[in-house]
Amino acid sequence: MTGSFMLPRTSLTTAYVGVGSNVGDRAFYLREAFRMLTAAGGIDGMRSSPVYENEPVGEAGPGMFYNCVWEIETDIPPHDLLGRLREIERRLKRSDVRKGPRTIDLDVLLYGSAIVEDIDLIVPHPRMMERAFVLQPLCDLTPDIVHPIIGRTIEQLRNELPGGAVTMRRIDLNLGVGPARVI
Repeated sequence: MTGSFMLPRTSLTTAYVGVGSNVGDRAFYLREAFRMLTAAGGIDGMRSSPVYENEPVGEAGPGMFYNCVWEIETDIPPHDLLGRLREIERRLKRSDVRKGPRTIDLDVLLYGSAIVEDIDLIVPHPRMMERAFVLQPLCDLTPDIVHPIIGRTIEQLRNELPGGAVTMRRIDLNLGVGPARVI
């Protein structure tokens, strides 16, 4: 007699991934990264913020960025999630230039209320509080989530940004899932 059993599943964590592209067909790269992440398994639900077009910050190159944030429900540990994001970047030919133009840029912004700080990964993302192109899409998804170190909501952090820091324009781009649709 053969039996079957189920391994217990670890609990799901809500994580947020920052997404950007400023090279080539930016919409293609966002859609393809979205498809690759959802196809790999370990993601039980996913929502996307609206996509914004904005000027590059720092030395990110001359092209305008498309940016958004993805909310995922996952049991993938933070370092494994980072590894999956890096593999997607590699497959989509992201440049190795640290602050240069990018076909795709994927960053773990938040992983539940976890605080991770080591050589490979820092969560919450250390510069997210300075970036309107991160805080606005994150606020579109979940304005009341509290930054686990600073102790203020994402909406409060967005409202504290200096005016005129980054010019952003919301664009109509469907990544395959609407802002409120869960896969």
